[in-house]
Amino acid sequence: MRNLFCCFLLVLSLQSRAQLNDKGWWTRDLFHYSWVTIPGSSGSLDRNYRRFFTQPEIGHTLGDRWMAGIVGQFEYISDRYEVPQDTSASGGYRKTFYGAGPLLRYYLPLSNRIYFMPEFFLFYSREKYTNLSYNLGALTEYSYGHNTFGGGTYPSIVCFLNRDLAFSITVISATYYTNRESKSLTISLNPQQWLLGVEYYFGRKKQES
Repeated sequence: MRNLFCCFLLVLSLQSRAQLNDKGWWTRDLFHYSWVTIPGSSGSLDRNYRRFFTQPEIGHTLGDRWMAGIVGQFEYISDRYEVPQDTSASGGYRKTFYGAGPLLRYYLPLSNRIYFMPEFFLFYSREKYTNLSYNLGALTEYSYGHNTFGGGTYPSIVCFLNRDLAFSITVISATYYTNRESKSLTISLNPQQWLLGVEYYFGRKKQES
């Protein structure tokens, strides 16, 4: 799979260059979906983990190197355990996260259609957690939430299919979160957390002479 992706990048690099200086508005949506099902063994419970993440972005080009815009984030996680009716145990949790903030992005050509685009963004968000517990078949849910401020960087390799449509892949990400209860810095290199993206660039309107 990785070799196929490298060949795909090589073919694209032979095509004509896509420039930012004739672009105006642009959009991008990063997304990720993962699931893990772990059968129980030696007394442990069956586990079902699901995660969906999306980061829509919209902005405008600034010259031929910079882009500025607004970023949104939404994440949903469900981590559940299959607790038997005659057992009392933790049943896992659910998490919902959504927020938005400003975004700044840089455009660095590597070849005709392949670009390195580091970006930095800030966001203000709301997180909600729901802890699940079972007591002999009876489910109890306890929910709590808090507001979170943070920042992050998702540098991406972007490949243009034509002058307006592009795909991106983000193999490393870094985010910082802070709220009243905690602070955290997360740097991810895990292939299971890679983000795929679809981008579209709108051409500038030509000025009438």
